[in-house]
Amino acid sequence: MNFDTLDPYQKYLLAWFVKPLQAGEGFVRDWPLHLTLVPWFWIRDLEKTIAAIEAVIQRQAALKITCTDESYLAGGRTRVRLVQKTDELEKFHQSLIDLINGLALPMMDKFTGKQYLPHITVRGADYPAKGDRFSLDHLALVRALPERTRLVQGVLVLPKK
Repeated sequence: MNFDTLDPYQKYLLAWFVKPLQAGEGFVRDWPLHLTLVPWFWIRDLEKTIAAIEAVIQRQAALKITCTDESYLAGGRTRVRLVQKTDELEKFHQSLIDLINGLALPMMDKFTGKQYLPHITVRGADYPAKGDRFSLDHLALVRALPERTRLVQGVLVLPKK
């Protein structure tokens, strides 16, 4: 797939933020601490896509996630805190990937499925420690905008069940 031919401002991803952001909040370049669940994908119909995502997450209770070891990705350039890849997290990630694929939306899928490596990128001194536990209780739909600006398009809350 040639991603260069797609509208760069219809590009989204799904992430959980350590400190939740609200719809309408944005950031430039430096991402707040987060765990990506679905990498960049392109949306044709925003309302239809959000409704489909909501249908999936309503069947998914909030997950407990645990931070594990520190590692380096991108050829050793990016320091990360790994997140334990539990069966529950892997199934949730795969259900979201299947949804995006089922909607026939183009996706940058290099690190999905079996290659999915859940992690939180380290930003300065403010990052989770090994053993820290969190509740993955929301998904933020993040939109790419010009000049590497990112906007939280919407926040979807997982049921507590």
